[in-house]
Parts: sequence; C-alpha cells; structure tokens
Amino acid sequence: MKEEIKFDTPHTQLLAALLADYYISIRVEPKDCTQRIRRSMIKDVFSSIEGSSFAMKSWAISVNPTCFSESEKSILEEYTYHLSDTGIAKERKAKLGTLPNVIFSFKALAKAEGVDFTLDTKCQEWKDLHSSLEVRHRLTHPKSLESLIVSPEEMMNLMSGSGFYFLLISNLLTSIKLKRFPD
Repeated sequence: MKEEIKFDTPHTQLLAALLADYYISIRVEPKDCTQRIRRSMIKDVFSSIEGSSFAMKSWAISVNPTCFSESEKSILEEYTYHLSDTGIAKERKAKLGTLPNVIFSFKALAKAEGVDFTLDTKCQEWKDLHSSLEVRHRLTHPKSLESLIVSPEEMMNLMSGSGFYFLLISNLLTSIKLKRFPD
C-alpha cells in the first residue's frame, strides 16, 4: 500500500490557506494598485511567507522528529531558553529573522522528507525578496510620510521575490510527492 500525504493536518491546512491568500493578493490589476493596496500587498505577502515557513517546520517535525538535533527542534518549534532574574531557566518564544527562518524551513522539510533540495540565495529573485523584506520593515515602522510610499520597482521586486519563494515551495512539494509516489 502506498504512503499518502495527508492534507488534513493543521500545518498542511495552514500552508494551503496561505498559498491561496498569496495567489489572491497578487491578482490585483496594476491600474488598481493604490499606495494603500501596495502597502497591504507587501504585508500580506510576508504574512504568507512567514506563516508558510512555520507550516513547513511544523510538517517537518511531525513527519520525522528523530532526524533533528535538539537545537533544530527548538527552532522548528520556535522556542529558546533564557535565565530569569532569579536564575531559573525558562522557555520563551524564539525571535527568528525572516529570511534565515525561510532558509531553515526549506532545509528542515527537505531533510525530514529525505529529498534533495537546494535554495539559491545568490540569485536575483532572492535579492528581490530581501529588498522586499526591507520595504516591509520600512512600512511596519514608518518614520516619515515618504517611508509609506511603495514604488513600482519595489512592487516588481515583491512579485519577483515572492514568486520565487512560492515556486520553491511548489518544487519542494513536487520532490516530496515524487519520492513518496515514484511511479
């Protein structure tokens, strides 16, 4: 009997919902793209990226937890440890950088599923994703009215970088499917 990929798990449902949100978000006609819509699109896209990275990590640890070190498990579950003022060891939510977390989530899911996967962080699309993240930070923490303006070039970078990200997810899922169902 062939092994099935279950799509009724919380992490796969989250991933599917975020992918749907992304594809709806990018369908806005350029002529309808006001500054408010541009700002919303950038925030929506990064919400989808961060949520889908979490979903991939959840999938990874649920499918093969024994392949990860304790430190990797901590990052997969997004927690860390610290000492309180009274010297007691406590757990707390990890503060993970978006792009390192993206890289880690792809590597973790590929590792858990036993598939080869390479993420090119030197290509132009990755650079576009990085520059779009900087725009998202600027929009999230505005310092002036000008910081709220999103240029057409910044929107093109967003489409390039986020398209690359979601294509990578598609490629990884295809690799997983082909490994599980080789014929």
